[in-house]
Amino acid sequence: MGERRVDLPVREGVAFDGERPVFETAKVPLYTILQYFLEGLTIEDFLSDYPTIDRASLERGIAYIILQLGYQPEVPEEFHW
Repeated sequence: MGERRVDLPVREGVAFDGERPVFETAKVPLYTILQYFLEGLTIEDFLSDYPTIDRASLERGIAYIILQLGYQPEVPEEFHW
């Protein structure tokens, strides 16, 4: 998989191609990392194929995606207020 480098607007630490978030340091489209996961590959596989992306940037991008999808983890009852 090859890298795609373009100048894109950045909002909240994440670059956007239109409305599609990409990872800021290497401008990798969102669907690229999702494809890795769908193929059973790991974050380490992704980072070795895209050495211009550091782990912190990747984790921020993934966290942003999770927030945008509205993921709400199950919170154990003992942590409820």
